[in-house]
Amino acid sequence: CLECIQGYAVGNSGSKCFSCSKFDPRCSACDASGCLQCTDLLLTSIRRSGYRPVDVTLPDDEKLRELSVKVPFGSLQVDAFDEAEAFFLVNNIPNVSVPLNDNAVACHQGLNLDGSFV
Repeated sequence: CLECIQGYAVGNSGSKCFSCSKFDPRCSACDASGCLQCTDLLLTSIRRSGYRPVDVTLPDDEKLRELSVKVPFGSLQVDAFDEAEAFFLVNNIPNVSVPLNDNAVACHQGLNLDGSFV
């Protein structure tokens, strides 16, 4: 195996392709050693049109993600993907384990009946 479709990479053995979601559900390009590019899962339109055979299962935080605009499948609304987020890859952050959501800190606003974050 010399090359795989987008979202897959050639494994170390060179005989099989594996899904980049092995590293993270948001990983859209990778090599055998790690993720090279991430994409907001909102851009895959899984929530609007349903799963395709090549799609990974959405993580729980993505299933619960609230969007300000609900756009039906087939719509030509220009704001359909306005809330997509940019992701950046970082290397070797000290004292941080993978997956990153294991280290996420809750952020709540309005607990003190004002605009501050806790």
